[in-house]
Amino acid sequence: KVLRSDSRNTRLFITIREGRNRQVRKMCYAVGHDVTFLRREQVGFLTLEGLEPGGYRYLDPGEVARLKTLAGCN
Repeated sequence: KVLRSDSRNTRLFITIREGRNRQVRKMCYAVGHDVTFLRREQVGFLTLEGLEPGGYRYLDPGEVARLKTLAGCN
């Protein structure tokens, strides 16, 4: 989805289901575009909501269990 565009830059929102090494950069390069900034907004059910830039938080035990289930580590 194109979020913003001007004569020099375009800001996109891209959703991928399974990320490979540098996949978004390679996809953009394949169609002739360089990536100058990239931010991962979400991993599984975890989002950046409520975090300051550069911030972090500890996962609660339920989130850890849910991640282990998603990864097949039960």
